[in-house]
Amino acid sequence: MELTERILSSLKGYLDITVTVPGVAGRLTVVGATNCALRCGWENMPPEMKVDRAVYCCRPAWDEARGPVFVFADDVTVVDAPAYLVVGRMLDMMYELGLDNEVDRLENPDEVLREEDE
Repeated sequence: MELTERILSSLKGYLDITVTVPGVAGRLTVVGATNCALRCGWENMPPEMKVDRAVYCCRPAWDEARGPVFVFADDVTVVDAPAYLVVGRMLDMMYELGLDNEVDRLENPDEVLREEDE
């Protein structure tokens, strides 16, 4: 799996990510999430979605006036996300790999520039 796909797939559970799901045409923007739709669902959620699974409440990207679309979180593919989420996750992955010095350089570019000038 390529790095971009790994980063995007690791963002499941965040809001404002863009997902696709089989059976639903177009992209959906996640505006709400629950880990157990059986206990914590939404009023207008279809009864077949009220089970012990994670569910996303989404807004269709093609028609924002349309009501919410509910999808099971494990069925979706994350296809886009805000830059701050992607960069944050990438920095977390670098830290987990032991690339602390590189993370510091990315997080403090002014200090790195001063060091290089000296």
